Amino acid sequence: MVRTRKGDCTEHAVLLVALARAAGIPARTVSGFVYVSTLGRTQDVLGGHQWAQLYVHGQWVDFDAAIPGDPATVCRVAVAFGAADGKTNPKDSAAFLQLSTNLKSAQADKVVEK
Repeated sequence: MVRTRKGDCTEHAVLLVALARAAGIPARTVSGFVYVSTLGRTQDVLGGHQWAQLYVHGQWVDFDAAIPGDPATVCRVAVAFGAADGKTNPKDSAAFLQLSTNLKSAQADKVVEK
């Protein structure tokens, strides 16, 4: 992925976590769902996604190398977290995969900010 600069959200998240950990920053992957109003030529995208969280100034902060743009315009729902020490429980990933498989399709008609 580093050489080709290609990959899906999983590869982007895992690479970012690896780079952060190599720099001494606690980091973990997060699996869940994401909604963006526009992604390329597609409108109202809702689907399974993976991103990274880095532990910065005492809190976990989302970083998403796969979705460009302003992070405030992206709505994420976390379902499973990787372990900060890299020893992720496979049951967590299996639960997310089962949930994703059971959701045949979802359509976001409108997102209202409060």
